[in-house]
Amino acid sequence: GAVGTYNVLKYATKNNVKKVINISSVSAYGIITSDIVSEDMSGNHYIHYGVTKKVSEEYCKMFKGTYGLDTVNLRLFYAYGERYATLDHSALVNFLDRARKGKKLLIYGDGKQLRDYTYISDIIDGIVGSMDAKGGGEVYNISGGGTCSILELAKTILDVTGVDVDIEFTP
Repeated sequence: GAVGTYNVLKYATKNNVKKVINISSVSAYGIITSDIVSEDMSGNHYIHYGVTKKVSEEYCKMFKGTYGLDTVNLRLFYAYGERYATLDHSALVNFLDRARKGKKLLIYGDGKQLRDYTYISDIIDGIVGSMDAKGGGEVYNISGGGTCSILELAKTILDVTGVDVDIEFTP
């Protein structure tokens, strides 16, 4: 969280580290109400995880201004790829797990919520690319660049796995 980021930044300034790359999250935006997401947007935070990510980004900006430490913040959007976590709260993992078990897929809400899934190699390319860029605490989004609704994701999971279960909407 934010305390850990602060401690890393403090250590970096004391030990002449040249650059700190802070891995942040789309959750730093809070609730997103626009189809297009840009780095300068702010949202309405609804979970503590997103608040800690936003605070960590602000610490990076502060350490650049106060101590001259080169920092950059990378906001990752819904990563996926080989060896993806099986213990995760994401819709992707939940749908895959339920399909594997032959259980109906549960969608909370109307299924119109949008996600921008990002393949892991694209994330790695973004991180590596940020290593040489000058940073003053700037925020950069690393995303797949396309959106998918939760309902589209559920249908795709059923299509790809060939599992014949229902999709159920729940409040």
